Amino acid sequence: MLDMWFPDGMKMNIVAPILDALQRVATRNNVAVVATVGAPKEKTAEGRDTERYHGRDALFGSSALARKAETVVLISKTDMDDENSPRQYSVLPRNGRAERYWMSFVDGQLCLVDRPEPKEREYNGPPKRTPLVREKIMAAFKPGDVVTYSLEMGASDKTYQKCLREMAAEGLLERRVDGRYYRARG
Repeated sequence: MLDMWFPDGMKMNIVAPILDALQRVATRNNVAVVATVGAPKEKTAEGRDTERYHGRDALFGSSALARKAETVVLISKTDMDDENSPRQYSVLPRNGRAERYWMSFVDGQLCLVDRPEPKEREYNGPPKRTPLVREKIMAAFKPGDVVTYSLEMGASDKTYQKCLREMAAEGLLERRVDGRYYRARG
């Protein structure tokens, strides 16, 4: 809980002197200091790993933590949907080759396990815009009003036109002789 010692864990000028002092104590007494720090919430959009921080960059707070620590061990889930999935332990020494291990509790003991098979991520394509456009049309236009495109619709003209055709087929809009769409009166 080292991060709880810092009055402001985001500022290097506060974090660095505390880490320097801990390193001096460890060196003088020939001991290792094992400390934990919090981790930022993992944010992934549509299952893309590109949205996550990796390696020493994943530490929460000032970059001084990653820059001054001799060895960093990151522990992360291997399956975001399964709380009991094995954890990946990434050991990142300052002057050495990084190593990865996978561990899980077996009969109440933390044990090395085989690397789990990567889970195939379901990709459904980009989010659909038509429900958003539909809501905006219904909110912006009163019954009988001509429906016109604007950038505030939040979609391309092609998506907008598709939405108009769908809403007309459902009876929410009327396409009149002039070729324009009007919000249905009833």
